[in-house]
Amino acid sequence: MREELVSRRIGDIVVMSVYGVCSSSVLGQLEIKCREESVRQTKHILIDCAYITSLHPDALRSLRSRTSEADKAGINLVLYQVQPQHVEQIKLTGLDALLHIKKDFQDAYLHCKAIEAASG
Repeated sequence: MREELVSRRIGDIVVMSVYGVCSSSVLGQLEIKCREESVRQTKHILIDCAYITSLHPDALRSLRSRTSEADKAGINLVLYQVQPQHVEQIKLTGLDALLHIKKDFQDAYLHCKAIEAASG
């Protein structure tokens, strides 16, 4: 199974899809992309988790860090289509209180737009 991060812009939102094992290589790519989008002053980054086959504890720590960095930069970082077994892992670590997790793209998009409307 391949492991990669694919990024695309849809209007004012960047969607990043993670495929395969969420490895240190993919996490490194995610960190670089998030920093690039911060420089571009992107307001919304949605991470599609539907194709993640394995979520390592290091990935959870990295997601926590990316979320904190995004919040400080004024970016809404939202995960969506997270597999049930990965949601359980996230809940066991207590990170469900910190990470923004939505059911699907529409919910993630609407979440970002609601935050944008409330702040502007």
